[in-house]
Amino acid sequence: MTKNQVHLNTTPRAVTLKNLQMLRLPGMAAAYSQQFDNPDYAKLTFDDRIGIIVKEEIEQRTIKRKQRRLKESGIREGDAANINEMIYSSERGLGETLVKELAE
Repeated sequence: MTKNQVHLNTTPRAVTLKNLQMLRLPGMAAAYSQQFDNPDYAKLTFDDRIGIIVKEEIEQRTIKRKQRRLKESGIREGDAANINEMIYSSERGLGETLVKELAE
């Protein structure tokens, strides 16, 4: 049996979890599993539950992307500039609101 084939006797939950992992969607897989471990999720609508699953994948990808970019930049975490200490002068053409919005 190849790694892409699934046992026919597994539960739908296990198949879905395996498929999410196979598609390299670890955030969705984690959120999907978490929903079965917490009975409070049963009270939510399908749209709410799938929304939570998708949001978790987006959040994990965003974190991973930021970590990768920081690593590629060669800047160590402690060396990063502090946005609150930035100088916003007219010569620099920097707007404080825009810079803080982009920093989020």
